[in-house]
Amino acid sequence: MRFFLRLSFVFAFILCNTVLQAQNMGSSPYSQLGIGDIVNPAFGPQQAMGSAGVAYSNGFFINNINPALWARNRSVTLEVGVIGQYKKMSTSDASKTVTGGTLNNLALALPVARYWTTGLVLSPLSSVNYDISDTRILTGTAYTATTRYLGKGGFTSLNWNNGFSLLKNRLYLGLQTSYIFGATTKENISQVHGLPFTSAYTQNITASGFTFKPGFAYRKRVNYDKKDSLKIVYVSFAGTYDIPGRINLQRDRVLENRSDNGESGPFGQDSLVKNESGRVLMPGGFRAGFNIEKPFKWAVSGDFYYKNWSGYDISYNTDSLSSAYGFGVGAEYTPDINSVNSYLKRVTLRAGFNYSQMPIKYNDKQLSDRSISFGASFPVTTQDRSALSYLNATFVLGQRGDKAMVKENYFKIVFDFSISAFDWFRRYKID
Repeated sequence: MRFFLRLSFVFAFILCNTVLQAQNMGSSPYSQLGIGDIVNPAFGPQQAMGSAGVAYSNGFFINNINPALWARNRSVTLEVGVIGQYKKMSTSDASKTVTGGTLNNLALALPVARYWTTGLVLSPLSSVNYDISDTRILTGTAYTATTRYLGKGGFTSLNWNNGFSLLKNRLYLGLQTSYIFGATTKENISQVHGLPFTSAYTQNITASGFTFKPGFAYRKRVNYDKKDSLKIVYVSFAGTYDIPGRINLQRDRVLENRSDNGESGPFGQDSLVKNESGRVLMPGGFRAGFNIEKPFKWAVSGDFYYKNWSGYDISYNTDSLSSAYGFGVGAEYTPDINSVNSYLKRVTLRAGFNYSQMPIKYNDKQLSDRSISFGASFPVTTQDRSALSYLNATFVLGQRGDKAMVKENYFKIVFDFSISAFDWFRRYKID
């Protein structure tokens, strides 16, 4: 079993190295603003509960929303997730469909002491992928020009999480230290119809920097039955705070004329700027929520979150974003986690709803994103019962934007696999 876990961990790192380099959730015109489309930080099981979970963790799954609750992972846990998306984009006079997929998360939790768990998470932070064309007649001439706006890339987050349990496992404190890195390429390609070349203005931007997110959770037992531990009920309250941070940028800018067919390579290239320094000021925000649970039977969670995107600022453009809020609610239910005769009774079912404002306004109206979700966790146990594994499947159906600008109807599928190993550090003696 130990060999299998180590092999899985190595394979996961190889997977993330290939997938994150080409993260692609399908194109979206909204990704041209800010640092791109922000990726949902919740892993599969929490996305199935409406992305609520700042106050909930059962110890078998990793909570990527609140670092404090890592202290509830008392066994070595590896969690790998992938996500796919089908999306239909439409305006008042056109529509098209796009698909995409990427690694959603790679996480490893390591209990260091009875009260302390540490670990790493690698996941996409944002995605840039758009292709927009605009054709118009040049003022004062009979010529028509088409300009394509292209973008690709995104930012990735490597998180170091530390969670601590205090007051006999009633109070949890934690800190997430994130190293943000990545690269984006943005091009404006213009062609005057009838001319044998195009003009392209290209920006290549790389990013690196740190952000910090502290968190807490308070968990109190409100009902207790000494004869039946499954009748215990807990109530939890929790919160996190995104500390405003600075991400350093480097930009190269190139202006070039290209042949009409694009095959003969550029001519007349001019490197306008190389290694131009800049920065992104990441906004602050907070998330707060509650959870009521009967362990390994049912749970109900709710989150409220706010992000001060009006405080966002970047050196190279003048994107105007608006502060936004959102909320999520969800529940899970397990018929009988100890059932011997029925496998289906050990399957955990989840459902939820999420509503959030986008940091974008159109005609003084703030755009929104709303979705429903559902999913299930299927237990997988090893023959020697040295580990407990789950295959988590999540389905999200949602809509965001406005048809007056661009409306996106999307369907997401998240597959998440977690392994909790009870004997990772166990040593055996032969008499």
